[in-house]
Formats: sequence, structure tokens, C-alpha cells
Amino acid sequence: MFSVTLLRTQRCWSVHSHPFVRKALMGCCPLTQGSAAVGSGADLLLLGTPKEARDSRLALTRRSVSVNARCLSRFSPVSSGSAAMRTEATSQRELESPMAENNTPKSAKKLRWTSLEIGLITIVSLLFIVLVALIVLFATQRHDGVCTSADCTQSASRLIENMDSSVDPCDNFYQYACGGWLKRNIIPETSSRHSTFDILRDELEVVLKGVLERQDSSESSALTKAKTLYKSCTNESIIEKRGGTPLLAMLPDILEWPVAVDNWEDNYGQSWTAEDSIARLNEKYGKQFDQPLLGLPSRDYYTCTKPYEEACSSYSQFMTNVALLIRTDRGLSVNKTRIEEDVETVMQMEKEIANATDTPEDRNNPVLLYNKMQLRVLSENFTLQIDSKEFNWTRFTNNIMRTVNITVNDDEQVIVYAPNYFLRLNTVLAKYSARDVQNYLVWRYVMNLVVGLSRAYKDTRKAFRKMNEMIAEIREVFVNNLDELDWMDAETRKAAEEKARAIRERIGYSENIKDDAYLDKEYKDLSYNEEQYFENILKNLEFSQKKRLRKLRQKPPFFSRGQSKSLNYGGIGMVIGHEITHGFDDNGENIADNGGIRQSYQAYQNYISKHGEEAPLPGIDLNHQQLFFLNFAQVWCGTHRPEHAVNSIKTDVHSPGKFRVLGSLQNFPEFAKAFNCRRDSYMVPEQTCRVW
Repeated sequence: MFSVTLLRTQRCWSVHSHPFVRKALMGCCPLTQGSAAVGSGADLLLLGTPKEARDSRLALTRRSVSVNARCLSRFSPVSSGSAAMRTEATSQRELESPMAENNTPKSAKKLRWTSLEIGLITIVSLLFIVLVALIVLFATQRHDGVCTSADCTQSASRLIENMDSSVDPCDNFYQYACGGWLKRNIIPETSSRHSTFDILRDELEVVLKGVLERQDSSESSALTKAKTLYKSCTNESIIEKRGGTPLLAMLPDILEWPVAVDNWEDNYGQSWTAEDSIARLNEKYGKQFDQPLLGLPSRDYYTCTKPYEEACSSYSQFMTNVALLIRTDRGLSVNKTRIEEDVETVMQMEKEIANATDTPEDRNNPVLLYNKMQLRVLSENFTLQIDSKEFNWTRFTNNIMRTVNITVNDDEQVIVYAPNYFLRLNTVLAKYSARDVQNYLVWRYVMNLVVGLSRAYKDTRKAFRKMNEMIAEIREVFVNNLDELDWMDAETRKAAEEKARAIRERIGYSENIKDDAYLDKEYKDLSYNEEQYFENILKNLEFSQKKRLRKLRQKPPFFSRGQSKSLNYGGIGMVIGHEITHGFDDNGENIADNGGIRQSYQAYQNYISKHGEEAPLPGIDLNHQQLFFLNFAQVWCGTHRPEHAVNSIKTDVHSPGKFRVLGSLQNFPEFAKAFNCRRDSYMVPEQTCRVW
């Protein structure tokens, strides 16, 4: 870089610059032709010290009589040949005589710019314009004006597209935030609901599909195995060609499905024990002898009365059809009456098992859920009689653990998660035969295979880094809010603060997910066949179960999760606050929603105090306090069929998205302040609730 200073004298510009400039400009200054131009005081660009300038003027005057002006090569007196010599004396007198200057014709004093002057001024002007543009752009994207970056314009477009600005936000904020989304999105024919989460899932699946179908000769062996598994899943022609053969080959390994085979009592019944059957399912395919998941969505469905009558009928028919297919593939006779009798017995048993299970509320109680005892005590206190045989807990446990070369004895410490369930279960199982129990066990296994498995995987390293920042801020807000809770004593408040600060972030995926060497080692024992999708599923189940069994004596890490900033505080930030609240109160999702929105909002206010206000978004007349709530609401935009709504109310611990938005904001006064809601507005109820 260099600086140039222009000093105007009576008839010339004097330039003082870096020597590099003088050297660069030497030899490239065209002279005005004719003596009149110079003699009349034309303004010329002269470089150097005052003495150099004087000498240069003399040299230029000597050369002015030359018809063909030549480029200046030195800033010192220069001879221009005989013509210059003949005019030397005259030129010297003109330069030294004040009268010569004073008598210069007026017209000759007209300002003339050389090419060099014009060039320099042009460059300086352009640099000035660029500098001003950069300053304006920087200010626009920061604080003084509307943010016009790509991220800001896309965010504004999404918010405007999803909202319905014709609705008063104080009357129905959910409709205000999601009205546009609801008009544009319809429920697909193959789905019972459609929401922003479904759209994100579909987009993620497209990304995963691209990763799994991309060819890369240098990829890790673990990724190659994943692609092989994917190819086996999408190879529908092979799957169709194989029919039910893979399932038929697998059933004998788990002591068969009585309804789908002849003479089960003769071939298996005499030697059958519940310990062996359940252990085989557990050791290879992930079945756990805990309070089970049910075939129907919840225990309420097993009343099989309206509105659940159709669900029960469909469930029974599903079981019947699978049994019919297996018998047909095996070439066995089909006695539909016998099959329906077996299915009815399984339905009745499953109904009684469902009624024996603990309620979701009881399962949330750690005192009821976590019961540590010796295996001997388990056997003494929880006796099970199945087909007139006593269930041997030690034998059962060793049958499972032998797959990972672990042996246990009666002194082994175990955790019983559902003691009350096991007490009630004994009464249920005493009513049924070995055939009935085996029919139920294998059906629940076969049903899961028919449904299939899902796979999901996130690769957002950039979002991962941002999430850590937000988690820390929301956690600090939670700790600060503890002082405002008058229902919590000092000792409890201190314990809560210690727990909050002990939270560790586990977001999206493990750090090892991009470590090829680690993944290759982790999955070295797995191998897949592109033409054997069913067997690949079984390998996955067996691999996962063995991995869990090896860790039974290890204590799991304590972890929490969460994410990001700005609009994200209203979106995923609320979810982080929700989950942090769950760490201290798991009695209800609505309470956690209330705590989550409060903590995330206050964390955003703390962010503003540190970093300043954010620039407004283009095209949307809302400040960032209002945008926080708008983005929070749009996370929960969605619609559903009436049948799904009924099912959701009975099975989902969360409220529907619409009421998660309305309830949380009605209980949070800062929302009403942000939108200047009147006290008689729907969004400003007379009574509000705050726990956290």
C-alpha cells in the first residue's frame, strides 16, 4: 500500500509519494504537445522534492517545442536535441522571470488534467465507493438495518409462508403461526398425520439415500457393510422371490410357532421350558424379560370395545393371515378354525398381560422401577408357574449370558424393573398351557419382523458446535431461576443446581461416527449379504443384543441433549429447556413445556445482552422477541386424521402440537408483552401456572 498527497500550487500539482510510485510512474507521463500549453502555465503532475520539481519543470519546458512529445524517463534536466538547445536560453528566462508568469494569457490558465491525474482520482474514487458499500453492507447485516443475508431471507420467507397474518396473534397464536402451513399441507394418503417433523424426516431420508447409493472405492469397510444392508433392503425382486423361506428356516431355532406347524406338542412340547424359549429369543433377537411392549398401542385397546373394536379385529386378522401364509408355504393343511382358536387364545392372554403391566405413571417412579437384589432373592420372591413347572431364574439368566461367555450365580446382583408386574403375571400364566405361551412369545417376535426396522443417522457437524453454546446458556437460566421458586427449600435448591451443572451434552451422534478405524473395529463381526435382507435383520438384532449383554455390569453415563441460537432459541432451544426440566420433574410433559419455553426465552435475552440486538428480518414486520415465539409455534405445525387423534390421546404422553403451543404461551406473560395483548384476549387467561 502507499499514500499520495496532491498539493495545488498556482499552476501545478505537486505529488509527494513513496519512491516506488515515482519509479513506477517514470516513463509513462504523456506531455501536452506545443509550447503554448507549457508556457501558459498548464497544470502538470510533477513528482519528487521541490528542487526536483523545479528541475523537472525546466526539463519539460526545454522539451515542449518538440512536435513529437516523448515519455518522461528521468526527473532531471534532459537535452532534447538541437531544437531544445536553441531554445534553452529563452526557456530559462521564461522560467525565472516573474513577468512571464504574470503575463500568461487568461485562456491558457484553464485547468487541464493529465491522464495520470485522472487515473489516480478514478482509482481513489472507486476505492472510496467500495469502502462505503462494505460499511453499509456490514451495518445492514449486523444491527443498523434489515438483515439481507441468505440465511435471513430464507428464514423470513419460511416464517411468512407458514403463518397467517390475518389472524390476531392474541386470539389464536397457533392459527396465526401455522395457518399458512395448514393450508399448503395435506395429509398423504399413506399417513394418519403430517407435521414439520415428518417433513424433516423425509428430507433426512433423502440425504441418507444419497449417502448409501453413492459409489466410493476408498470408503471404510463399515460404510460398505451399511451399503450392503441397504441394497439388500431395496432389492425387492429378490425379497419377493424368496417369499417366506427365511422365516420358515428361522422358526425351529426358537422352538417353532405352534399355530404354524403340525404336531408341536409331540416334537417340542415334551422338552419345552419357558426359560429356554424366552432365553433363545432374548439372547439372539433382543427380547427382554421385562414388562413387555404390547402388540396394540396401549392397554386401553384391549377392552376391544368402541372405539377400539376395529383395532382388535384387525390385530387378530393380522395374526391369522401370517399363520395361514406360513402353513401354506410349508405345504401344510390349513384348518382355519383351529388357527382362529389359537389366535383368540393369544389375544386373551395378551389382554390379561396388558392389564398386569404397570401404568406409565408407575413406570416413571424410580422407587418402583429400580429394585436391586440378589438373583436368589428374585427367585424366592417372584415365583412363576408355567405349565405346572416353576420358572428357574438362575437357569434363565445363564442361558442368556452364555452367548457373551458370562456366568452368573445366585449371589449376582440384578435389577428388577417391574416387581409388581411379575407378581401379577404369575396369576395370568397359571391359566395357560405351554402351547399357548409359545404361541404368544413367537407371535410377538414374528410380528416385529413383519413390521421391520427403521434406521436414522444425523451428520450436522456445524449444528453440533452451535448446540453446545445454547445448552450452556439455557442451563444457566435454569440454575438462576431456582432462586425464584418459593416452593423449593435451600437444601433442595442446592441439590438441583449441582445436578444441572452436572449435565453433559450428547447431541445427534457420537464423536466416533466419523472415525473409520473405530467403526471398522466396532462392526468387524458383522457381515451382510445383498440377497438376504431377512437374515441381515436377524444379524442386526443378535449383534445389538450381544452388545447390550456385554455392558450389563457397566454403569451407563448420565447425559442430556439439546441445541443452537436466535430463531433456534424459540425452536430447538425450547426442546433443550424441556429436556433439562425433565431431569428434575418427569411427572408431566406440559409442565416441562412451560419450563422449557421460559428457560429458552430468558437464555435468548441473555444472548442479546452479550451480543446486542439482531437485525430485523426482511419482509416481516416482527421484532426478534415476537419471532422467538413465532418460530417456537411453527415447530409444532401439523395436522392429523380423527382416528390418529383418538389414538394419540390414549397413547402419547404429549399434548397435541396445537395445545402445546397455546398452553405454554398462555402460561408465559412475556408472550403477551411481546405482542401487546389485551387482558381480555384468549391468549391472556386470568389464571396461569408456573412450576419451574
